[in-house]
Amino acid sequence: MRLAGLLLPLSLLLTTGPAAARAVKADILHTPWLGLRLVQDGKPLRLTRVDLRTTRVRLERRPFQILFPRGKADVAYQLCAWTDKSLFTQLRSRRSAAEPNAGAEHPCLLPGTGMADTEAGSGMLMMDKGGHNYLIDLRLGPDPDHPFVHYSTLWTRAGGEVPIASAQGDLYVVAFHDADGDGYLGNSEYDFLELRFER
Repeated sequence: MRLAGLLLPLSLLLTTGPAAARAVKADILHTPWLGLRLVQDGKPLRLTRVDLRTTRVRLERRPFQILFPRGKADVAYQLCAWTDKSLFTQLRSRRSAAEPNAGAEHPCLLPGTGMADTEAGSGMLMMDKGGHNYLIDLRLGPDPDHPFVHYSTLWTRAGGEVPIASAQGDLYVVAFHDADGDGYLGNSEYDFLELRFER
């Protein structure tokens, strides 16, 4: 009886094909490529893998932190944030016959689009489809072995600075860490984050 109960779910998976398997959402401990984690009120937030590139996070409309793995000291983490999912569709492939592994570019991560916060970070997540938060050195906190950023306000060119508690809608983030230093988003160098705030 117990064996039959185990075989039934397996047979459903096998008969529904790869498309159904890709649609399964799973809880994960960190993002699949960069290993990012999110914390709110001192507690880890539940992360759900939407697909192999996208992680969904549900959180309260309060300050939160993003925890990063320790990377090379001279390589920044870069976060491009916006208010809709169109941010995820702006990647432009740079692959060619000469460079099949060249990766991709994103308009908000091109050279000269970095938006620098204060030297040690002010708690402000800057949101711009044409620019990114450039996180390096003290902007990742005082402990280089445990890098993180704390966000309590959001900033846009049109609206200025707004506390997260007063902001409307969800946030979408492209997170990039150029580990190989070539300026392109290689397969293992970026994640998409959907930050879904409880209503």
